[in-house]
Formats: sequence, structure tokens, C-alpha cells
Amino acid sequence: CCCFKGFISHRRGRERDRQRQRARARARERELASCLLCPSSSCRVPLPSSSVVPPEKSQLKPTHRTMSFDMLLALLLFLGNVALLGVLTYKILKYGELEEDHLNPTDFAKGMNTIFPYEISLQGVLLGLCVVTLFVSPMGLKYFLVLLNSLYFAFLFHLLQSDKWKVDAAVVWGQEFRKKSQRIYLGGLAFCGVCFFLYLYNLVRALTTRPGSKI
Repeated sequence: CCCFKGFISHRRGRERDRQRQRARARARERELASCLLCPSSSCRVPLPSSSVVPPEKSQLKPTHRTMSFDMLLALLLFLGNVALLGVLTYKILKYGELEEDHLNPTDFAKGMNTIFPYEISLQGVLLGLCVVTLFVSPMGLKYFLVLLNSLYFAFLFHLLQSDKWKVDAAVVWGQEFRKKSQRIYLGGLAFCGVCFFLYLYNLVRALTTRPGSKI
């Protein structure tokens, strides 16, 4: 009799445990359902990582477009500097031919007067590109490039305004003209040499920078 009563009480205890577990499960389900329907963000149940929606392609386009435009500007700046370096090299070679009597003063003056408008126009384009690329992706190097190109363009513009850029064949053999020409040519060559390495670094940086990273 005692064994039977103990068996009955044991089974009732197990049934009560199962009922408590079912009640807890139903309460948990009701709590989850109420959290999902609740508009407040504080009661929201965090979604699993697999349900995270990736960013749309339209959100990534501006970054890729900006980086592609920056690469194009960096390439144009580099090629423009190479062209300007070629113009200055041409002027130095012509001056060398004049010094060695392989070129008469009239042809030298005509060549220098013809090439100067191309030089100042090219420098103006480079300055404009530097300003545009500064607005596209500001950084310390681009501020320095804008300053450097502004100074050289201001010097060329001063020569244009004062008509000092014109070469007179009558004064080509003068000592003052030779010293002045040497200073201008070597200064321009040094400017282009410094800008060459700066533009090259800017081009490599634009090609290797990943979209979304800090510049």
C-alpha cells in the first residue's frame, strides 16, 4: 500500500513538472509575440545575423563613383605635368642650340614666343584640376599642390601681363637675357620635377585606396 501511494505521488510530481515547463514555454512564446508586435525599439528582439539586409547597390554607387573620378583626375594631373615637363625641356634644348650656335636668334625668339601660350594654358588647366580634385577628396597633399601650382601660375601670369614673356631677337645675346633665361628655365624645371613625384604619389594613392576607407 505504501509503495503504491509513493508511486502515485511520484507520477503526480512528474506531471506537475511537465505542466510548469509547458506554462513557461507558452509564456515565453507570448512574450516573443508581443515584442515582435511592439513598435518600440527597446522591446524588439534582435534578428539573427543571416537576416541582416546588405546595403543596396544604389548606396555604394556614390563611393565608387567618387573614387573613379579621383583616379581620373590623378591620371590627368600626372599626364599634364609630363606634358609641361616636355614643354620646359623643349625650351632648354632650344636655348642649348642657341648657345652652341646651331640656332639663329630669330628662330629662337620665334620658337619661345610660340611655346609660351601653350605653357601658361597648360599650367592653368593643371591648377583647375588641382582645385577640382581638392573638392572631390580633400587631403593635405592636394592643398600643397594647389598652393604650388597657384604660385607658378601667378608667375607666368605676371610675365604675360608685363609682356616680359616675349623674346626679342635683338637682345638674345645679351648677358642679362642669358642669366634671366637660365633662372626661369631651371626654376620651371625644378618646379615640374617636384610636382612629378607629388603627382606620381597622388596617382598611386588614388589607385590603391579602397572605397570607403579614409584618405
